[in-house]
Amino acid sequence: MAVEQQQYQEEKTSLLKCALPAKSMLHSKNNAYKIVEVLGAGGFGITYKVAADIQVGNVAITSCFVVKEHFLKGCWRADDRTTVLHAPTMETDMKQSRKDFLEEARRLNKLGQISPNIVKVNEVFEANGTAYYVMEYLDGGDLLHHVNKHGAMTEHAARSLIGPIAQAVKLLHDNHLLHLDIKPANIVLKTEQATGTTIPVLIDFGIAKHFDRKGKPTSHLVAKGASDGYAPIEQYTEIDHFAPEIDVYALGATLYFLLTGKNPPKAFDIHSFDVLKANIPATVSQHTLQILAATMRPNKFERAHDAAIFL
Repeated sequence: MAVEQQQYQEEKTSLLKCALPAKSMLHSKNNAYKIVEVLGAGGFGITYKVAADIQVGNVAITSCFVVKEHFLKGCWRADDRTTVLHAPTMETDMKQSRKDFLEEARRLNKLGQISPNIVKVNEVFEANGTAYYVMEYLDGGDLLHHVNKHGAMTEHAARSLIGPIAQAVKLLHDNHLLHLDIKPANIVLKTEQATGTTIPVLIDFGIAKHFDRKGKPTSHLVAKGASDGYAPIEQYTEIDHFAPEIDVYALGATLYFLLTGKNPPKAFDIHSFDVLKANIPATVSQHTLQILAATMRPNKFERAHDAAIFL
């Protein structure tokens, strides 16, 4: 497992070295986007914070967005430092993964319109020998940094955040989609301008996987990744069938982090619930303890299979 984690980090570092430089321009049919900074890489792509001038009547407003670029390991930039090139031997993989990438964007566009707790996709376009999709930029900070700064949450606060995310995950599962990387760093806070309320939003679908109605993967290439503490044991091997209990485990692990301010132990080190319970505040209700015990069971056959357990 350590070898796979190291390989994942090395691939991420390799992709980041190929990122577009700041001030580079990306042009869709509707907008021109200027690269502000690189946000991350992995899951067949590189993500950027970008700025675009949006015209509202006679007023030009500069807005920030997130753009994800389809970029596989083994690709490189042309001399213009923008165009994506690849070896002829990669042609089949490039075509298939670009198809998967565009379908991922379209699914997110559809689901983001249904749920306020799923990051919204604005547009999808192809340019520079590759594909891109544009998402809302959320600047409210993620739950990892929030808890590290302010400390563990009360039970009420933690459940008020995990509930909407669980509802969003249930929507994903109803549409045969697994997120596969739910963790505090991938849940960002957003203030709704109309009401002033703060809501949690699930981001980073870089290793998400879609399945058909028979539970078989619809994508051909596999983006591997397992976040220690938030991934169950079975996620460290290839996922070849629809398994919502993987995301349910990650939801439980995220709730554990919110309540304790500590990352959960690796799944391999949880031999009984007592390992987890030792760090959970004594004020946490029996009901919440039961939810954690049901969702973080090492044995997938004994674990809760439905995100609705959090609702």
